Amino acid sequence: MKNYHRVIPTLLLQDRDFVKTIKFSNPRYLGDPINIMRIFNDKFVDELCILNITNNLKKNNFDFLKDIFSECLLPLSYGGNIGSIEDVRKIFKIGADKIIFSSNLYQKPELVKETIKEVGSQGVVGCVNVIENANNYSIYLSGTKELIHTNNIQDKIKELVDFGLGELIINFVSRDGMKSGYDYNFIKKISTKIGIPLIVLGGANSKDDFNKAINSGANAVAASSYFVFMGNRDAVMLSYNK
Repeated sequence: MKNYHRVIPTLLLQDRDFVKTIKFSNPRYLGDPINIMRIFNDKFVDELCILNITNNLKKNNFDFLKDIFSECLLPLSYGGNIGSIEDVRKIFKIGADKIIFSSNLYQKPELVKETIKEVGSQGVVGCVNVIENANNYSIYLSGTKELIHTNNIQDKIKELVDFGLGELIINFVSRDGMKSGYDYNFIKKISTKIGIPLIVLGGANSKDDFNKAINSGANAVAASSYFVFMGNRDAVMLSYNK
């Protein structure tokens, strides 16, 4: 892996714990968030991504998030349960470098645009959760568990990018935790459409998967299982070997 391509561990926060899911279901406890932050600090990680998957009816616990962020000495992006521009301001104030919008790209597009206007494109990342079924693609809204069906998902994603996003994460939900590799054909198609840096997430099991994603058109790779599990039985063991 060439060192100028970013390799980003992605952590899922549920309530007050970091967890790992399979296809966004069956969360498995990984450990105390503060301790995990310290481990990744020591491993000289490029940057960290935290996605809060706590029930969207609950508000962010900003005091708890501040404790986590304060332990992170790395560039940090954060997404989840962001419902207002006041939430955006608090997230940046307590230490996030970038904010990630997912479901609100569709449910609250004006909030996304307002955030871009206030902090600039460089601070705003879009995350599109993609589900594949028999070569058809849908967009998954994690907050409501709804699916957006579309005849041309590349054009739909391009509409979102045109809000003025600085980066885009494609999260392959169907491959989450499966260690089956990224969807390289999809990466090839979408990377030529969007015109901004593309980060891919979901399915990585090896450095070869990272290389294939970059060669397919991604600008950065993100992963979870690869950095938190070890061996055939998936023992929890945090590592960072890019």
